[in-house]
Amino acid sequence: MGKYQRRDKIARLISWGHWFTFANIILCLFIGLLYIEAAPKPSSAIGNLYMLVSWIGHFAFLPFVFFIILIFPFCLVVPYSKILRGFAALITSFGLIALIADALFFRQYGYHLNTYSLAQMTRDAEAVFTGASFVIISAILLGFLLIVGIQLLLANLAWKRLDDLQNRKIGAPVTAVFVLCFFVSHSVHVWADAVLYDPITQQDDMFPLSYPTTAKTLMAKHGVIDVESYQARQQMLMATDQIKLKYPQQPLLCSKTDTQQSTTLVLFDRASSDIQQVLETLAARHRLEK
Repeated sequence: MGKYQRRDKIARLISWGHWFTFANIILCLFIGLLYIEAAPKPSSAIGNLYMLVSWIGHFAFLPFVFFIILIFPFCLVVPYSKILRGFAALITSFGLIALIADALFFRQYGYHLNTYSLAQMTRDAEAVFTGASFVIISAILLGFLLIVGIQLLLANLAWKRLDDLQNRKIGAPVTAVFVLCFFVSHSVHVWADAVLYDPITQQDDMFPLSYPTTAKTLMAKHGVIDVESYQARQQMLMATDQIKLKYPQQPLLCSKTDTQQSTTLVLFDRASSDIQQVLETLAARHRLEK
């Protein structure tokens, strides 16, 4: 293979990798809706707008980093399309199955997968499906094979229709939208973190592998925020969260009365008007005595 031929082939593989990554970005965006649906809704319009921008920017960033770290080097080292397509489909399938598992776990428990949560998920699965370990493992394997099949289909379609995709001229505008959303979300979070704007900062742990940018030191250096005032507000909010109500101050008990009153019941099959009048007179006299 000549020098220029190899260079063109590598360029074609990299271009294919971009479109393959774009297809997985769309899949990740759909999976990301599971996090948005399960998380508490922001209490302001700015918080909702930040959630939208952060959703687009974050789930576009994850597959792109995945491509840069795992697929792009193989485009340079192993410039063979069949091998690369199979490898990319397999690796991407592992990433998607982990993302789906994390999304389902987040919807159930409210936090992301880690060492402890994996043990918790295993215990809960065994409790729900007692004696059905084979069924669970089979379902996971079938799901993984299904995702691998989808990834192989996307990889082959992107390769076969690469020329048509390149002629559509939509790559640059879509990439610009993704990059803009990513930087806008982090820039807005810097402001929200500086002013302790809760509708935005409460979303810090909503998405997996999310580390929103903070710049307290840089902003304090340029006089944008006052560090002492910021720390005082932060401590006040933390103290408010730790307040425990002590109510009631005294036990709520019903006092027991020592006096015992007797009750007399008089039953009549039929009561004439004279008897009714006598009873009403006695009742009135009893009320006056009290």
